[in-house]
Amino acid sequence: MTKTSIQVSDDIRRRLKILASVRDISYEDLLTDLLNLAESITPFKGMREFSEYFTRHPEAFGFRRFLASLGGNRFRVEDINGVEKTVQLELFAGDYLRRSTREEVEQIVSAVAAEDNIGGKPLASLVNLKALAEELKKPKAEKNVLIPIPKTLHRRLAGMIKDTGFSSVEDYVVFVMRELIASHEAEKAHEPYSEEDVERVKERLRSLGYL
Repeated sequence: MTKTSIQVSDDIRRRLKILASVRDISYEDLLTDLLNLAESITPFKGMREFSEYFTRHPEAFGFRRFLASLGGNRFRVEDINGVEKTVQLELFAGDYLRRSTREEVEQIVSAVAAEDNIGGKPLASLVNLKALAEELKKPKAEKNVLIPIPKTLHRRLAGMIKDTGFSSVEDYVVFVMRELIASHEAEKAHEPYSEEDVERVKERLRSLGYL
């Protein structure tokens, strides 16, 4: 196998050697694993494929609709509040900072990121490695199951439960599901709610903005 060399900073070389040492593997094996990881977590083969996906599915990044292409990976979109924005697409969020010239945009949109903002600009991504790592570290109850919901719906629910006493969207969804099940089971058993029960449920729904 023909071998070559690449120039990297002393800091990157030090960090790579530490990673290799921790895993007790060779420097070359570590680079191979990192390359395989980068390829596997990137859902697009290139910017063209990513751009086509973005124009068809802006809602996947929290936008209401795509408006226009401005060239240079820049696009005009409308957010969920109806505000128009200029965004720039990057396969990896960090690529925006590595460019010698950066277009003036209001938000960065990436396929893969490890942060919540980049260069002081808000960031939207399909894969957020930092958030994924934090989620994986959370203890999971044995009987819990994962039910995916659209990201835009999750954002709307998060906004809706502010100042309602719910600590998370998950807690709110569990509450609503339990209320629905309880209502269904009560009807099935032909045991209607008492007036007090009805008023209690109405009060809960009213506090959440449903009534």
